[in-house]
Order: sequence, then structure tokens, then C-alpha cells
Amino acid sequence: MNDEIKNIKHSIQIFKKNKMRNQKFISVAVGVLLLTTGLFIGTSCNNDEGTQYKRIELKLTGREWRSKKIFNQAYHYYVKMVPELTEDLFNRAFKSMYLLVGNNEKIPLPYPQSFVAGGNHFTEYLKYSFAPGRVTFRLAASDSGLYAIHPPCKQFIMLLRW
Repeated sequence: MNDEIKNIKHSIQIFKKNKMRNQKFISVAVGVLLLTTGLFIGTSCNNDEGTQYKRIELKLTGREWRSKKIFNQAYHYYVKMVPELTEDLFNRAFKSMYLLVGNNEKIPLPYPQSFVAGGNHFTEYLKYSFAPGRVTFRLAASDSGLYAIHPPCKQFIMLLRW
């Protein structure tokens, strides 16, 4: 009986030692994790140059738009070369595009606009996509219609922030 009690006491002591080791390990692991997180946040948000911006104005005349018609889809498009949009800026910059209308009013793209023509209602969607060195504009109507001659002239503002 005494041997059993000694074994139980010994097991309890080993359990307590292991529990203390586990608590120390968890404390050290949490400390290292917090230190690493703090260093990461502190260095990643530190930019000696500050945030940089670039504003690029793009003007498209009506004749520059091209048309594409595929079975049940039709749209106008234009690929504008933008040398300022290098591969580095393409990968790391926040990019946004605005349609410039009226008195320097900027409308963020994509932009849907509804019209009535010939008694029919339709919506025209102005979209864009970026690639290194260029931006592609796409003008599609909900009725898959195309302009008879070409779309109207448009002016855009591209903002890059890095």
C-alpha cells in the first residue's frame, strides 16, 4: 500500500514538473510571437519616403474606341498604353480609375449609366482593367448595342498610391 502511495505521489510530482515546463514554454512562445508581431508591424508601416501618389490623365477621343461583336455580346474597348504603370507599380501600388465629367467631377469606375433611346431603356457599363504598362477600357450596353459611329470622347483620371 505504501508503495502505491509513493508511486502516486511520484506521478503527481512529475505531472507538476511537466505542467510547469509547459506553462513556461507557452509563456516564452507567446512572448516571442508578440515580439515578432510588434517588430513586423513596426517595420512594415515605416516608410521613410511617406506615401507617394501619381495622377495620370487619360483622354480618349471617340475615334480611338474599337468595337467587338461576338454572337450575343457586343462592346466597345480601348487599350491605352501607360508607361508610368511599370510592373513594379502594377504589383505594389493601389490603383483607382475615375471618369472625369463636367466641372472636374470624378466618378469612380466601374460606372453604370442608364439611358432611354427610341423608347427602350438600357444601361451602359464603363469598366476597366489594369496590366503592366496599360489600361483597358470596356464600354458595354445592357442591350448589347453599339454606337452607330463611335462612343463619345471620355476623359479619365488614374490614381496610383504606393
